Amino acid sequence: MQPEIRSCQNCKRSFIIEPEDFEFYAKIQVPPPTWCPQCRMVRRMVWRTKTELHRRKDSRTGKMIFSAFPEEVPFPVWELDDWNSDLFEGTEYGREYDWNKTFFEQFRELMNIVPQPSRNVQGLVRSDYVDNASYIEDCYLMFAAITDRNCAYGFSVLNSNDSFDIDYASHLDLCYEDTFCKNSYRTFYSFNCQNARNSYFCKDSVEINDCFGCIGLRKKSHCIFNQQYSKEEYSEIIKGFNLGSHKAVEEMRKKVWDFFRTFPVRFSTSMRAEDSSGDYLFNTKNVRQSFLVTEGENVKYCQHMAVPTSKDCYDYNNWGNNAELVYECSGVGDGVSRIKFSHQCFPACKDLDYAVSCRNSSDLFGCVGLKKKQYCILNKQYSKEDYEAMLPKIKQHMTDMPYTDEQGRVYTYGEYFPPSFAPHGYNMSSAFHYFPLSESAAKGQGYSWEAPAARTYTVTQTAAELPDHITNIEDSITKEVLACEHKESCAENCSGAYRMLDKELEFLRMIGAPVPRLCPNCRFARRAKDFSRPVFYQRSCQCAGKKSSSGVYQNVLPHKHGTTACPTIFQTSYTPDMPEIIYCESCYQQEVV
Repeated sequence: MQPEIRSCQNCKRSFIIEPEDFEFYAKIQVPPPTWCPQCRMVRRMVWRTKTELHRRKDSRTGKMIFSAFPEEVPFPVWELDDWNSDLFEGTEYGREYDWNKTFFEQFRELMNIVPQPSRNVQGLVRSDYVDNASYIEDCYLMFAAITDRNCAYGFSVLNSNDSFDIDYASHLDLCYEDTFCKNSYRTFYSFNCQNARNSYFCKDSVEINDCFGCIGLRKKSHCIFNQQYSKEEYSEIIKGFNLGSHKAVEEMRKKVWDFFRTFPVRFSTSMRAEDSSGDYLFNTKNVRQSFLVTEGENVKYCQHMAVPTSKDCYDYNNWGNNAELVYECSGVGDGVSRIKFSHQCFPACKDLDYAVSCRNSSDLFGCVGLKKKQYCILNKQYSKEDYEAMLPKIKQHMTDMPYTDEQGRVYTYGEYFPPSFAPHGYNMSSAFHYFPLSESAAKGQGYSWEAPAARTYTVTQTAAELPDHITNIEDSITKEVLACEHKESCAENCSGAYRMLDKELEFLRMIGAPVPRLCPNCRFARRAKDFSRPVFYQRSCQCAGKKSSSGVYQNVLPHKHGTTACPTIFQTSYTPDMPEIIYCESCYQQEVV
């Protein structure tokens, strides 16, 4: 079988379907996709929010609750405990399949009447203000979090304790303002560090202790801006940085990142990625064109599957945790198998097609909100024999009577849900985080747009009024409504104001860090700017022999290609216009110390 070039029916760009792709589609019995990989990814991501919770009325009781869904969604939203209880089963909304309507029309009608759970969480202990989280305790505003304790303001965090403002992280203790760090203790304002201890403002470093403003270090201690010091010298210099001052920290933040950009970075942050391509891949085998995957095998076009393990999956974002044979899904995981075209189905679900918010179920087609059910179509119960007889007829009907959206895109069996079905506005979704669009552009592509929630707070203290140093902050700050410095003027869904938690103030005092001047949404957006997108570019190594091609960095050691430019070409998530100096694996390894 030869590769085939297809035209994406969404963006009209060409994309390639490889022989291995056709084999996978045949294995799970689906037709080849008609959208390119990037358009498929965005179409799924718009179904998932990043760090948003809404205060709204419970559709059943009328009481105020926090939910992933705003008041304006067309379907009922129930508080999670009620949705999980015997009050709701799901089959009471079952309906006969109508052969005179398209499948997608019928599914949307069903989705708009079946209650959805207010949040997608399980196993929480004293953690009411979180979403897309499992088995966490005493956490606040944590999203995509698993088995964390006493953490706040984080996204995609695993097995971490007593840490604040951390993203894409695992196994952290007493850490603050870290992104993509692992197995670290008391590490602050750092990016992509592993096994770090008592360190500040470090990047791409492994097994470091007591380091400050360093990049590319291995097994080093008491270094400042990559220079070695004695233990005593290090302690004295760090004291002079005045890290309890907000002004000093912000000045240092800029100085450090300017310093980082004078050093080369590896084209990919992956480790032990056998026969794999993409970025942020760890302990993978045959993982292609994927982003942030841990312990995956035979995976392609997948993103944010940081929870081990996943196997034989395509076009799948967010989760993992013993998932196999998953295709075109978002937010499914925890012991799932053979799931297609579905969203937020967990745990232990099997053989689902076009399912939303189903739990512990198998053999469902076009169902919403079912729990512990089997052999259902549009939430109607069938016998095993009748279910299996109807499936091929429905799939053929989806081809014979396809759904066509306002943009003229055609949906037969094998397509994910149309963009207009997504319950979130584009601007509140994960898609906007990676691929920002204007309101008019998003609506032009069939996505909805969500108006900002009305703010009812009254600011009692502005950023300018806050004492600069943490030692001058009074206990009463936790009673204040603080104004975010951005004042809702940025494009980061700024909340305008925020409060300090008692335990947050205690934490900042303990580590000697200043009180933040930005709301949690804006702090997350600032950290996320250092994190690349799940899009890959073919680029050349920027090692020119003795120095980088820009002349900014002088190589420490000779490279195998001598004094001539490195000929290596690779795929990387670093865009061509980013300021970082990008080296191939071989050239980078010569430079790390």
